[in-house]
Amino acid sequence: MPRVETHSVATLFAHVRTGNWASVVPHTWLHVFGAPHGMRALPLVEPVRAVPVGLVVTACEPGSAMARALTEVARHTDVAGALERLPGVPDPP
Repeated sequence: MPRVETHSVATLFAHVRTGNWASVVPHTWLHVFGAPHGMRALPLVEPVRAVPVGLVVTACEPGSAMARALTEVARHTDVAGALERLPGVPDPP
């Protein structure tokens, strides 16, 4: 039964840091907050869930410099691999 409800991942981490709470959060947030001291992050192995993400940019040329840079980084980055190497997440068995 939930004891805390929030729309903020930062608030969830603040509660976990007190040592009185646990939470389920997207593992990408470990890049921002890391695993709280004295705790570790455990991956949920079941059910396996994948959500496709898309990048939409305007077709107008030349487009924004930021959109071009983001598109270039997305093309050349192994995002899934980077997320699997998060701090505080143990290697799979």
